[in-house]
Amino acid sequence: MEEFECGRDRAVSSLPKLLPLPDKPDRSLLVSADREDIRRIAANPALVSTSEENEGEIAERSVRLDGVGLHYVESGFGRPVLLIHGFAQSSFCWRYLHGRLPGHRLIAPDLKGFGLSDKPADGRYGVDDQARLRSRFVEKLGLEGSALVGHSFGGAVALRLVQRFRQTGTDPVCRLVLVDSAAYPQRPPLFIRVLRSRVLAPLALSPGVLRLGMRVGLRQAYHRAGNVSEEAVGAYTHAASSPGGRQALRTTARQILQEDAEALMAGYARTGQPALLVWGEADTIVPPEIGARLAADLPNARLEILPNCGHCPQEEAPEALACLRERFLAEATALDRPIVAERAPQTREERPGPHCGGGTNVPRLAPDRSPRPPAQ
Repeated sequence: MEEFECGRDRAVSSLPKLLPLPDKPDRSLLVSADREDIRRIAANPALVSTSEENEGEIAERSVRLDGVGLHYVESGFGRPVLLIHGFAQSSFCWRYLHGRLPGHRLIAPDLKGFGLSDKPADGRYGVDDQARLRSRFVEKLGLEGSALVGHSFGGAVALRLVQRFRQTGTDPVCRLVLVDSAAYPQRPPLFIRVLRSRVLAPLALSPGVLRLGMRVGLRQAYHRAGNVSEEAVGAYTHAASSPGGRQALRTTARQILQEDAEALMAGYARTGQPALLVWGEADTIVPPEIGARLAADLPNARLEILPNCGHCPQEEAPEALACLRERFLAEATALDRPIVAERAPQTREERPGPHCGGGTNVPRLAPDRSPRPPAQ
């Protein structure tokens, strides 16, 4: 297959190694020379380059697999960590985690149908379809010994990807991190039910309503609805409004854990990788009970619950998630039992702004005093 790169090693902006998360992420995160660049960066965000000397540079690339162009961005250097986003999102959702895992190369692709990746009208947007392309992606980039991180729908894709590798006798994934992951059939949230409706979906996806729908969906996903920024709303709306974006949303909504659920669940007991499950205590989309069930079904997993956090810890609690992930990836021994973190009292100093500190298993977080990049 032909590999192509868009803007190879193109430095778009330079970010400090640790980005503080403001109450509402500001426009200094979207640095560019003009409005068109801002829209492009908002659609697929800011990462850091793979050069040790220029950790603050942004690099974006693409690869064509099975006739589908897949856009991805990467940061850092070292052992690979593959990040798989959830439904209606893109690599933008991982924007606060880059620069927080030294010694690792973070790779964040846009799933087929989302972000800047191709959106073919082929009707193949289920969990297994996405996992098949991810397996080709891992093979093409040579991501041996990688850790796999999946959020929500992307968590189901990550689980299926591990199963596919086991079936083929390969094992490039050494560890698994699942963040508020879809895993079992459940009543879908309102925005999924709307997109499945023949009557309501065309209205919800109309130009005048789509942005409002994205805002409502994000407010449901966040524990603190006031932290939903216009940058996030604009990023996801922009990607969904691109050619093919609306049909990709509808098709994915119809196929989420429909035909794939039984096969996916049957493979949990044979998942050998150590797994860290991270869940927002206030998640109403995939409730923590799902995480507890999954931790029991996976043979080598532990569960961490983040208090005061909703469905998107990577956006609401990036420091806590990064600390958990870094510690987990550094562990040399397999995990022997699921552990649910207990809620611990926190002071405002320990949990600055919208960050969710954890329970007994989450490191205490001092306020981030690192300077913010100047607005441009």
